[in-house]
Amino acid sequence: MTQTPLTEQDIERRSAAIGRKCGECSLCCLLLDVREAGKKDGEWCPHCKPGKGGCMIYDHRPHRCRGYACAWLVNETIPEHWYPLKSHMILDFAKGDPATLRVHVHPDHPNRWQEQPFLSDIGKLVQWAVRCRFKMLIDGNDVTLEGKNLDAA
Repeated sequence: MTQTPLTEQDIERRSAAIGRKCGECSLCCLLLDVREAGKKDGEWCPHCKPGKGGCMIYDHRPHRCRGYACAWLVNETIPEHWYPLKSHMILDFAKGDPATLRVHVHPDHPNRWQEQPFLSDIGKLVQWAVRCRFKMLIDGNDVTLEGKNLDAA
């Protein structure tokens, strides 16, 4: 199963339709790997000024950044408490076979996903992922088969 990547216009249209914006959040600029921007793994993108305007090369940002949107930004079924700046996590989808639902966790809050209401949400998401034949990763670890342990939380 493959997914069609979102275009910049898709992202703008979807986020506007549900009334969501990145706002002050730039967490993707820390948690995602974007080598073409000169970003080193686990470090802030050198072009990002968190809380001070975000991306300094926004009009010329890499293709990977242009087509990226966290699930909270474009999917109204993701609850408000998943806003990355508050949750310290990013939910997103990665195309592939199988497609993957990923949870990226801020390194300063490594256990955040185990707190409520996130753990209950993740348990439900794992059940959904299994039904849809997706894989689910939390910081790179496959939790799809562990879903039975998460849904009781």
